[in-house]
Amino acid sequence: MTLLNPNPLVSVIMSVKDDEDNIFNAVKSILSQTYQNIELLVVDDYSSDSTYEILKSIDSDKLKVFRNKENIGLTKSLNFLIKKTNGEYIARQDSDDLSFKNRIESQLEIIH
Repeated sequence: MTLLNPNPLVSVIMSVKDDEDNIFNAVKSILSQTYQNIELLVVDDYSSDSTYEILKSIDSDKLKVFRNKENIGLTKSLNFLIKKTNGEYIARQDSDDLSFKNRIESQLEIIH
């Protein structure tokens, strides 16, 4: 019988394109989770607004920001991020979504 890691790293991935109105709050809703063993990987899919600058202004060692050199779309952007994750689990969030503070904790309770 394999015992589950009681404090696994959860990688949250998010792709964003031209969403300067929502990106800050979406990122903050992940960074302020009650469960803290997370990394948030965000790829800017070649935005033409200030989305990338907003992302770069957020100071957190849990946040990793990438930028595509051209627009490659959601699926390819998410596959790129999956390859960069270090977590035991991967969660998804869209740039226009907000997560409840206990989202990751609740999801882990169900798994464990």
